[in-house]
Amino acid sequence: MNGEDLDGFARIVTEPSVVRMLAGSAIEAFTGRRILGVLSMDQLALPIATAFALLTGTKLFQLSEGPQWGRERSFPIFYRHEGEPSPKCLWCPTSVSEAGDGVLLMTLAVTHHVPLSEVIKALEERKVRVSGIYTLVAKRRVWNELRVPVACKKHAVLLLS
Repeated sequence: MNGEDLDGFARIVTEPSVVRMLAGSAIEAFTGRRILGVLSMDQLALPIATAFALLTGTKLFQLSEGPQWGRERSFPIFYRHEGEPSPKCLWCPTSVSEAGDGVLLMTLAVTHHVPLSEVIKALEERKVRVSGIYTLVAKRRVWNELRVPVACKKHAVLLLS
């Protein structure tokens, strides 16, 4: 795998037994951390985030590409990859502030630092503390260079060159 073609991972994260195993892996990785909510950053991370939330009794939140909860109950997070002419937008529910003292971000892949960095920045501006980041796969260089808050723990199941 070159890290850009993630179709194989899409099939993996919809298998119930794999979802249970990955949710267990996340629970083990973040044991002892104050996690009051889990924020799924993409659709493919939603099954793992849901299983994690159900098993730990935490609140579940999801980023979306549109204001699913209405503009008054969500806020936009804009980001732009290098070389792209126009910014992209993710919408976050304002209710994420209910878990302000400890949110775990879950995503399928970290291949660029920009979206994740902007989400962390936007959450911190709203007084939401990111306690951890869990991803199934990440590019080693991007993962190692990713700047996170001091008390934030990062966990990648698989690092790619």
